Amino acid sequence: MTRSLNFKLATLLVAALFALMATACKPGGETAGGDSAVGAAAAASGLTAAVAADGAGVGPATVTVEVRDGGEPVAGAQVEVRGDMTHAGMAPVLVTTEEVEPGVYASDGFAFTMAGDWIISATVAAADGRTVTAETFVTVGR
Repeated sequence: MTRSLNFKLATLLVAALFALMATACKPGGETAGGDSAVGAAAAASGLTAAVAADGAGVGPATVTVEVRDGGEPVAGAQVEVRGDMTHAGMAPVLVTTEEVEPGVYASDGFAFTMAGDWIISATVAAADGRTVTAETFVTVGR
């Protein structure tokens, strides 16, 4: 191959890699800062969970997880919430929740530590041993 053709191929490859990296850094389904984000429900063995984060600005936020079994609220579950930024290098935010009503678990101890794209995951362990995980994507404003 000629030197000119090698340069063109290398330039095309670099441009394609940058395009892939740019799209990989932003999750789908996020909301604008300040909005409430509600994740799609995840189900396992009839157990479902849906996670929502209110107050999508830097600082304190309320994370709520609704847990159901066949449409009925699930009381007595253990629910842990994890917040991760979509880029590497940031420590996760980890909180436990309290049951505020049957099947509804919330934590006011969650805090977004910086603006950007976040993945909020809730891991639920029902009293009967079944587990389910749900997540939502949030874009946090300043």
